[in-house]
Parts: sequence; C-alpha cells; structure tokens
Amino acid sequence: MSSISSYANSSLSKVLQELQQTFKTSDTSANGTLSQTELTTAAQGVDNSLKAADIATAFKQMDTDGNGELTETELSEGIELADQVQQALVVAQEIMSGSMLMNIIGGGSSSSSTSSLFGDTSTDTSSTDSYLASLMETITAQYQATEDAATAAETETTTKATTV
Repeated sequence: MSSISSYANSSLSKVLQELQQTFKTSDTSANGTLSQTELTTAAQGVDNSLKAADIATAFKQMDTDGNGELTETELSEGIELADQVQQALVVAQEIMSGSMLMNIIGGGSSSSSTSSLFGDTSTDTSSTDSYLASLMETITAQYQATEDAATAAETETTTKATTV
C-alpha cells in the first residue's frame, strides 16, 4: 500500500502534470524520452521537497515497457492512474467519515433515530460499498498491472546486466 501512496502523492502528481506540459525541455538528451535522472532533476527543479525515492518509485511504475525511459504516453498514463488512485482515496476517506458520523449519531448501531434522520441507510450503504469496492478493484488491477510491468522490466534489466 505504501507504493500506492507514494505513487499517488499529491505533490508529485502535480509536478508530473507540470512536467507533461514541458516534456521536451525536461528531455535534456533530446531523444524524445525522459530517463530517471532527467525526471528526477526536472521534478526536483519544480519542487525541491520531493524525495528521489518517491520519484524513482513513480518512474518504475510509469515505465511500463521497462526500457528505462519514459515516453510522453507513459507519463500521461501514469499521471492518469495516479489521479484515479487519488480520487479513490478521497472517496474512501469521505465514505469512512460518513460512516463514522453515522455511528456517532446512531450510537454505533443502526438505531431507529438514525433511520428517522437519514431514512433507510442500509440500501445507500450497500450501493456505496458496492461502488467503492468496484472502483478500488479497477484501480488495484490497473496499479497491479503497472507494478508487474515495472517489476518485470527491473528483472529483465538485472538479468541483462548480469549476463554482460
């Protein structure tokens, strides 16, 4: 879960969006891609409080083909996934806050006073839980596919390095 959190880091996500707009100037080697060093330098140039480890984690997750370079497409897709993860975390937090409020008002159980204030919440909670579960399942699957590609690329890079 810590990988998801660092990948969806709000500050890092904003910096990546800004770098997307200035992709060509961030590409100091002018080869049409960003290396991890170029991404780190450019990201920390925008926000020097970003940790190199968080940038490296995001880079590995966005480099879906594992070639050690980010294309504009990989950067765009990575930003989109980070945004989806952030949105899901916000929704989950809002739902948890609402559930906690309902427990406080209802004394920790679904009492008749809660029903009189809010109506029958069992249906609403069920559909909300179902929506959240579906959303988290989709995002988790996308995240896992990205992480699997990054792991495979890292393994391939390590294998190539040891055979040379």
